[in-house]
Parts: sequence; C-alpha cells; structure tokens
Amino acid sequence: AGASAAGVALSGPSAADLGTIEAPTVGAGEAVAVSGRVEVPGGLATGRYVLAVTADADEAIGEGSEDDNVGVGALRVDPDQACEVDALEPNGSPYEPENVADQAAAVAAGEYDGLFVCRGDDDWYAIELAEGERLTVTAAFTHLEGDIDLALYAPDGATLIADSASLQNTESVGLLRAPMAGTWLLRVYLAAGDGTAVVNGYGLTVEVEPADACADDRFEPNGSAQEAELLPDGRHDLTLCPGDEDWFRFSIPAGNTVSFQVASGDAGVRITLFDPSGAEVDDDLRRIAHEATTSGFHLLRAQVVADEPVVYQLVVAGVSGVDLAVTAVRLSAAEVGLGGDLRAEVDIQNQRGDVARDLAVQFLLSADDQPSADDVELARAEVARVDGAASQTITQRLRVPRDAMEGDGFVVVVLDPERQIADVRRGNDVGAAPLSVAAACVDDDPRSNEGPATATPLDASPLEGGVVCPFTEDWYALDLDAAGALTVRLAFDHALGDLDLVVWDAEGAAVLGESRTEADEEVVELALDAPGRVLLQVDGFLDARNTYTLDWERP
Repeated sequence: AGASAAGVALSGPSAADLGTIEAPTVGAGEAVAVSGRVEVPGGLATGRYVLAVTADADEAIGEGSEDDNVGVGALRVDPDQACEVDALEPNGSPYEPENVADQAAAVAAGEYDGLFVCRGDDDWYAIELAEGERLTVTAAFTHLEGDIDLALYAPDGATLIADSASLQNTESVGLLRAPMAGTWLLRVYLAAGDGTAVVNGYGLTVEVEPADACADDRFEPNGSAQEAELLPDGRHDLTLCPGDEDWFRFSIPAGNTVSFQVASGDAGVRITLFDPSGAEVDDDLRRIAHEATTSGFHLLRAQVVADEPVVYQLVVAGVSGVDLAVTAVRLSAAEVGLGGDLRAEVDIQNQRGDVARDLAVQFLLSADDQPSADDVELARAEVARVDGAASQTITQRLRVPRDAMEGDGFVVVVLDPERQIADVRRGNDVGAAPLSVAAACVDDDPRSNEGPATATPLDASPLEGGVVCPFTEDWYALDLDAAGALTVRLAFDHALGDLDLVVWDAEGAAVLGESRTEADEEVVELALDAPGRVLLQVDGFLDARNTYTLDWERP
C-alpha cells in the first residue's frame, strides 16, 4: 500500500473535523505505527466525545474491503483543562519524542512573568553560557495551586546538572561555573505526585554572572574524565573555580609508586585517584601515594571544597619521563655452533608515562652478562615507539660469527646504546641470556646419508665416531640374514645434545620401533618375522648436535 492520509474527526455533543495524519507506505503483510498532531477547535461543548481515525480517508488506495478502516477512542473535552498560552510558548523539548517539532525558548539574564506550565506540557528554556559563567534560575509560584519543580540539564539535553523539588513557593537551580561554552537547558514541570493541579502560573528569574569571576589555568578545559590532561612530574600552579573539577591522566605501569600532593597550605581542594578500571583508589585533602597494581592510564580528580575560586599547587612525582627496561631475554637454543643461527625474543617495558620513539636495540655476544668494548655485535633492531606504562616483545634472528669465541657466554641486549633517549634510569636498559658457543660441527660424512634412499650400509658392529650436526640426520641400512630378535643401541652423552633412534622398514615407510628418551642411551628391540633389510635413523632432538656410537645384535 502506498502513502496515504488518515482522517481524524470528533463526534459527540458537537462534531468537528480535525484534519489528517500522513501515513507512509506499508509493505505486504507489514504494519506501521503512525502518529500526528491535530488541534481541537475552541467553542466545543463540554462532554465526552468519540475520536475517530479513518485510514485512507480519501480512498486513494484500492482495497479488498473498506469495512475495517475506522478506529475509535474516547476523549473528554473540557475548557477547564486547557493550558493557558504564555508569551514564550511553544517551548517544548526537542529531546522528548512527543515534542520533536518544538524548541526550547531562549532566555537571557532577566525576569519573566506571566508564565504557565501544564500537566503533560512541560516548559523548556535554553540559556546560553560562556565558559566560566555562573547561572542561577529561580521560579516563584503559589505552591497550593500546583507543585512546580525545576531541572537543569547539560547541553546534551540528557545529563542532569541540578534539580529542585521542594514544597515551597520557590524552586531554584544553578551552575556554579560552566565548564564549557554552550546552551544549557532548564525544564519547568508540574510534580508527578501532585495529581490535582493541571496548570499553574509562575515567574522566572535568570541570573548570569560574568566569566571573569574565576580565571582558568593552562590545562583547561579539563573538567571531565574524558577531557583529562596529561600532567608531568613537577610542581604545578593550578586554579579551581566553584562548581568546577580538574581532571588529569597519568600512564603508570604496574609496580611503580607515584605521589600527588596539594602543596599550598589549606587550599580547600580534594584529590581522588582512580585506577584504569575506573575504581577509586584513594581520596584525600592533602596527599595520595600509590603503588600501581595495574598498568595503564590512572585518573586524578581535583575538586574545590569551597564556594570561592581556589589557587593551588599540585606536586606530582613518579609519572612522567621515559624509563626503558629489558624485563626478559629468551633464546631459541642454549647452545649453538660457530656460524650457527638462533632467535632472540626480548620483552621491553617503559616504566614511566611518556612515549619513547625510535628506540635502537643492540644484540651482543659477550663473555659476561654486561656489555663491554670487546663484545661482538650480532645484530641491531629499531622499535618505532614504546608507549608510557606499556610493554612489548620483539624478536630478532641472530647468527654467531665463525670466528667468535668458543665456550660459555651470553647474548646481551642493550636498549638505546647511543643514549639518544632521555631515560631516567639507565641501570635496567640491559638484559642477557646464557649461550654456549661450540666449535663448528664437522659431520662424519659429506652429508651423503640424509635420507632412506642414501642410507649408509652397515657391516661389523659397532659403528664408532658418528656425528650428527644441527639440521642433519644419519641414515643406515642393516641387512639381516635370518628372522628373530634384533637389538640396536645408540650411545652418546645426553648433556651435550639429545639424540633419538628410529628403526624403519626397508622402504622407510613404516616405523618398526623407536626410542626417544632423555638418557645417554637409546635402545630398540624388535622381533622380526623374516630376514631382510631395516633402516636406522639417528636424529638430534630440537636440532641437537652430538657424537655417538651405534651397535647392534643380529638374530
């Protein structure tokens, strides 16, 4: 069904055509809710009426039946219920759905008399304020003729700033200091509990004091948690105006101790600290000291506890600056041969609140866990930024030079080796992990037996002097003349590298037996049903290197 118009009419002591309400297109099998405003004419006789709404009143839409196009409802018309219109009407709120066509009446400082508020028809006023201005609004009325209440809202029309709901002949709301320039909204309404009054008259007084009554400091606007300003370490001269708040934010890592102190005598300022979850940590008129348990942005709120402007000093310690630290170094291998590769994983933390940018990271091979001039540089990396109170992990591939020093040593990680960043503590910029450098692994063969197809034939037991290097395997072929029990032993020093033993069928397709322990010997015992060939595989666990002896007992 296409768009149409619904007719609205009254019947009863008198009759009246109230006009039409526009209806939108309605899809097949669907329903829509339609609302509209009509005006009841003056001069109708008092009494009960039937309000009739006729869908598609001009019959523009072809229908299967017109018999169900009328809906009715009861309505009482009574001139005593009429709301008197004052000079500032219509002044509904655009934030209430039933008043979307209305606008709050703009009022400036001054007195407004002869106003009326009715049940179901609240009065809304828009008051422009500059940042820092003070507002006081008072409504005067006769309480016995209807209980009028006031509510003051922020410019968003939803945040309640103040309300007044006494049983006196006056109600008053105010704003000690506007934290920002904008249009503040005042609602005047009849109290819900007063069911007898339907209309009452009132007078309105609007007072606005100038903005220069309280000067802002350099961190304004910071009157809410969303506007919180970063505040570095040091002593700060600040100003708080009555009704205002100062909010500051600090990036603090877990474990750091920070302190905030109001240092200007009896300043009349209360400070409150909140953790990153928004939970209140502490509240005091003088000093807060806190060891952070959670990394992230903490918020500090300062509130004035007087009705006059307050100039105060706030001393902040332990939050700003950069404090880089290496908190962990992990290597992919504890031992590597000359010319070998490994991977380093490093955890970096910034233990203060400022951002560190373009951080250089140096990787050294050292005889001890501290950097020195004769260390060998393995690699360098660069980190674009490390946020305040933040951690991150970087990985770096390293290769040990073939002419490096053999023996036990360390991979040392140094942050900002040229000291380009103003780090408040240098002692924690270094981390290390132990690394043993072995002589280059020399295989016992030219890597010619790396798989089943190139397995080396075995003759007399034992085979001594076997060598497995990282990333290599040794394969052997053992021919058996008879069925029966076969025992194969692999002997080595497990402390130098863990080796494993696997026995395969002649094609290298099926595992006949295996031994993968943490001992100095791997043993595989098999019962063979027929003579033939088996393949023996010797491999290093996690690419371990080692020497070994292999022996066997044929059936």
